[in-house]
Amino acid sequence: MYAAILAKTRQGIIEDDSKAIAEYRVKARLLEGGRTSLSAQSSDPTSFEAAVGPNLGLGCSLEKRGEKIGMAPGEMYLGSVASCVAVAFAVQADIMNIHINDVSVEVTGYVDMRGILDIDPSVETGFNRLTMNVLIDSAASHEEVLRMAKKVDEKSPILCTARKAVKVESQYSHNGRALNSVC
Repeated sequence: MYAAILAKTRQGIIEDDSKAIAEYRVKARLLEGGRTSLSAQSSDPTSFEAAVGPNLGLGCSLEKRGEKIGMAPGEMYLGSVASCVAVAFAVQADIMNIHINDVSVEVTGYVDMRGILDIDPSVETGFNRLTMNVLIDSAASHEEVLRMAKKVDEKSPILCTARKAVKVESQYSHNGRALNSVC
């Protein structure tokens, strides 16, 4: 099913490696009660300026008020970073007694598709860079918001995890039988 899409994408990158860098973008907005709303470029491309990087048609189906929406797994990861930062602002604002009117967080992840699509074995798989743009609306002073932003940057668990290598222990099974020596 995906073979034709993958073959076309691989061939396009092989012919022009400038097409290898994909950008995936998400936006999170803080809602009342420490919740966030999240939009991803692939599920709502009209809300973003640039076109989404290679959409392989691979994604996940989420339920939103009974309506199914698609989101690529990488967008879910970026969305976790963005949402965690937005919620961390709510937490820090409460701790520091700072009123915030609005917080929105846009996270963009850059990935070289040559690694994922096994075109170039020297290219690592995964995001090689994340950029984050945080917009804070508050009547608090610039200095207060700066202190709060520094705390958020230090204390947001998903953001902190994204910044460091984390040991992942994997177990794989095939038809109930363990696959040894995968990782």
